[in-house]
Amino acid sequence: MWTRPSRILVITLLVILIGFLLFHSRQQTPPSGPNIELLPLRSGSGWGYRILVNRHPFLYQPFIPVYPGHRPFASEAQALRVGNLVVQKLVHGERPRLSRRELDSLGIASDSL
Repeated sequence: MWTRPSRILVITLLVILIGFLLFHSRQQTPPSGPNIELLPLRSGSGWGYRILVNRHPFLYQPFIPVYPGHRPFASEAQALRVGNLVVQKLVHGERPRLSRRELDSLGIASDSL
């Protein structure tokens, strides 16, 4: 049979083991990153977009970037295509800068401005 000190030792070890398992099973996984939202916005006679990070304003883009002048996007779809590219850059830890080549690849050509 078990002696009294042996039982106390076994019970103590079981309590420690159960506590350890409970502690590790309740740990939360770290968040996957900031919550980024892309929203279209009416801008004069056209469209733009805004980006929220964790529900706070991050970027307000009422006109087509890169090209001179302050012309809005011709359609909501154009604004959202460009906004999605900016969101992807943010998700990958890149700066939200765009080039003419990137805009051209999205169908935002300078000759249509």
